[in-house]
Amino acid sequence: MYLSLLYIVLIVGANILASLWLLPLPFGMAVPAGVFLIAPIFTLRDRIQLDRGAKYVYILIFIGAIVSWLMGVLTDSHLLGRVAFAGVVAFVASESLDTMIFSYYKHSFVKRILVSNLFSTALDTILFIWIAFGWQTNLMTGQWILKMLLAAAVIPLIIPRKS
Repeated sequence: MYLSLLYIVLIVGANILASLWLLPLPFGMAVPAGVFLIAPIFTLRDRIQLDRGAKYVYILIFIGAIVSWLMGVLTDSHLLGRVAFAGVVAFVASESLDTMIFSYYKHSFVKRILVSNLFSTALDTILFIWIAFGWQTNLMTGQWILKMLLAAAVIPLIIPRKS
């Protein structure tokens, strides 16, 4: 239950941060600040799926999408509303893709995470940036690279212990 709640809290926090700050990166790239919270979500989702199953994950994806959308509706911030809407679209699409790849790619836990994250973070990044900020390659490239690095960094924290 703790990981499920953390999963939803990270989604909400990521949307708030993304609507507040764009952070510069080297080589002219930049990222919405929410990437620091959203990137670990992809890896965390894989662990929750391993523990609770894909159906449970789809329920959490739905809850996360609804909470993100409501957050945008309940604020007066036009950008936060766009960010929340972009988050809902990107989140549902990318987390569904991640869930499918993780379910059907039959290798070690770590390989399943890396492969599912490779594709789902790319889809999430493209959809989110395009809807929230317009087509901006510098934001897409920076966010995708940073998401993959951060998502990979979380792996050691969630590897299941052998009984």
